[in-house]
Amino acid sequence: MKTFFKLFACCIPVRGYSRSVIYDVQRNAFEYIPNVFFELLQECRQLSKEEMQQHYSAEDFEGILKFLDYLAEHEYGFWTRCPEEFPDLDLQWDYPGNISNAILEYHTGQSNYNLEQVLNDLAQLGCRYVQLRIFGEGSLQLLESIATMTAGSAIKVMDIMMPYWQSLDWESIFALMRQHHRIIPFSVYDYPQDCLYPEQIKDDNFLSSRVNITTESFAAGNVKEESKEANFTVNTDFFCEAVTYNTGLNRKVCIDITGAIKNHISHEAVFGNASVDGLSEVVSQLSFQAKWKINNDKIERCKDCEYRFMCMDNSDIEYREDGIYKKQDCGYNPYTQTWDAQKTAAIL
Repeated sequence: MKTFFKLFACCIPVRGYSRSVIYDVQRNAFEYIPNVFFELLQECRQLSKEEMQQHYSAEDFEGILKFLDYLAEHEYGFWTRCPEEFPDLDLQWDYPGNISNAILEYHTGQSNYNLEQVLNDLAQLGCRYVQLRIFGEGSLQLLESIATMTAGSAIKVMDIMMPYWQSLDWESIFALMRQHHRIIPFSVYDYPQDCLYPEQIKDDNFLSSRVNITTESFAAGNVKEESKEANFTVNTDFFCEAVTYNTGLNRKVCIDITGAIKNHISHEAVFGNASVDGLSEVVSQLSFQAKWKINNDKIERCKDCEYRFMCMDNSDIEYREDGIYKKQDCGYNPYTQTWDAQKTAAIL
């Protein structure tokens, strides 16, 4: 009876231009392999161990066995006589709502859209994660108001960024966060360098995982995030979404301080304004959803990257005569396997 090598369903090989990666979506990890071994794993879907022994030279076959035994030893795969009993992972992806994530920029002295109405609309759309970037004046009263707006809401996470204010009372904020667990994290920026860091955060596991403090300043539309290996996401849900959708834009909506409704804050295209347009109607437009299914397999350069199903990039997309491109390349070059430090910190 023939023996076959089979990767576990949760271990999925992805070919890049210069090297390949096995995504372990169950253990949230990945393993680099040469492209020649990616091709070998494709052959393993059809050829048995005995057939490979006949097909390859003794020296090559010995190397093949060492590689496959290594994968088995590290629990990426196994030997079996009945591979048909172990189906591949179902890669279909769906989400129980029209919007999953949102970024809202709100200036306390300039924004004229109704924040409470927008949060209610997002909850109705099934949105579970909202990052709220507050500009202008921070205050405990505003934080309490946001907590009240989302109490009992379908929104599960409120990631709030707020500037430092003179009367900041940490004890009141800590009490509010213990009462409203949706607020995670709460980030204070523009924190004075000569201001004492609250000692309670260091000694409290609950608070240390939920409170961020930085002396950095942020401007609307210019909040930076780093595109780097440490930020990659390897899990079943993300992988399944990435093979069909653009993970940076799919089911996402952003509203800037003027109320402009966009696919992302950094994009130029505007599809409506939250001060006059219903959010549900705007995100239902085909034009708003047009880029949701332009995944990395369809984008030049990205389609050659071994990381294409674990990275999330919010860059806008442009159509050229020779293909589809991202307007802003990330810092990784899949052709040289190198990172460009100047591009790593991308404005998102």
